[in-house]
Amino acid sequence: MNQALHIDRTAVRRHRDRAQGLIHHADFLHQACADMLADRVHDIARPFERVAEIGVGADLVKPKLAPKLSPHARYLSLDLSLGYLQDLPPNRWAVQADEEALPLATGGFDLIVSNLCLHWVNDLPGCLAQIRRALRPDGVMIVTLFGGQTLAALYQAFAQAESQTMQAMSQRTAPRIELQEAAGLLQRAGFALPVADRQPFTVTYPHVFKLMHDLRAWGETNAMAGRIKGMSRRDTMMRLGEAYRALSPAEGERIKAEFEVLTLTGWAPDASQQQPLRPGAGKISLADFLTQEEVEGSS
Repeated sequence: MNQALHIDRTAVRRHRDRAQGLIHHADFLHQACADMLADRVHDIARPFERVAEIGVGADLVKPKLAPKLSPHARYLSLDLSLGYLQDLPPNRWAVQADEEALPLATGGFDLIVSNLCLHWVNDLPGCLAQIRRALRPDGVMIVTLFGGQTLAALYQAFAQAESQTMQAMSQRTAPRIELQEAAGLLQRAGFALPVADRQPFTVTYPHVFKLMHDLRAWGETNAMAGRIKGMSRRDTMMRLGEAYRALSPAEGERIKAEFEVLTLTGWAPDASQQQPLRPGAGKISLADFLTQEEVEGSS
């Protein structure tokens, strides 16, 4: 693997630990995505008995799923950050775990969810395959994560500022999945009935430094192994503010930050699920259909 494109998992954990006391002051985007995730769970016409949440964060998802849990449901909360887990209610079943090596029993869960966490794993296909193995037949996974169009202007502004003031550029984000490849990724991980959809969010800020404050509160600061370590230079940060304002202006002398959130849904295969027809197994021929249309259109 290209070391510059490798995600430093120790840095990810450190950033999430630091965000533990900050995220409640800036959790609007996580709340919105938790609502989207919960809406999809509520659309499924059955209760759930064994649930795992990967990346519990500020514990925004479980309260929204409570009406869908059976009376004797077991809900497992996993997070890389021990600090987040220590904030949970004392009766919660919780485990500190790395998303790249999930300690989930094979076939142990009928629902696995994750909210804005899995874009920080080095091997997303492998992580999805682990989730698939942990699902019971006809179990479902629903996750939200940042897509490839998230904060494109910020990364471009950083590249301009660093190249102009330091003659070097820090690697700031790992390659993220695009919507067009998401369903295929789910299929390769072994999921049936894969669905991927996209929700854009645009947030305005007075300046780029308030945006970066929120990213720090979310644990979303740079965790790439190839990043330039140490404090950013003052001239670099001043140039960053200028470059970002030119790239992504908003009304009222504000700037805009654009986030792309992908929601991935996949089911563990089961014989009870609707199966696609085999090629040539259709009940009505195209010729008959076109003839019928012509007859109906002439009446």
